[in-house]
Amino acid sequence: MKKSKIIDEITATLGEYVLEYIIYLDSGYDSYRSLKMLSMKEDTRTITRELKEAVNRIQNGVSFSKALSGISDRIYETNLDTFLRTVSRGFIRGEAGMQADLRILVERILYEEIAAKKIKAGKASTKLSLPITIIFIAIILISVYPALAQFKL
Repeated sequence: MKKSKIIDEITATLGEYVLEYIIYLDSGYDSYRSLKMLSMKEDTRTITRELKEAVNRIQNGVSFSKALSGISDRIYETNLDTFLRTVSRGFIRGEAGMQADLRILVERILYEEIAAKKIKAGKASTKLSLPITIIFIAIILISVYPALAQFKL
């Protein structure tokens, strides 16, 4: 898959993953266990594969922060990098402040998603304006032509 498509996929799904991570933390799981739960999802998205690989590396003795920074090294996306750094810091320093940071990140991700959707919707309406205008003119001509044909000068 091309880098831009991978980044688009991650951008589209990262908010969901961060929200799930927060839910796992609120449920009482620690950072590592929450990450492991996220990696157990049964899907083929890039972020799930990367998290599975990171969890496998952690289980094989690689440090938590090094395993997570490996994801950012392979795929750089700003919000993903922020998420991984926040999780890594939370694992090392404790999870109390991490949840607040993650909630702020989720708000920013969701705000960016909404802004991107508004831009796409604006582009779609612009693309549709010409065909709608042509259809409107055709309907007017079809409905007015019989009346004009009846009218003789």
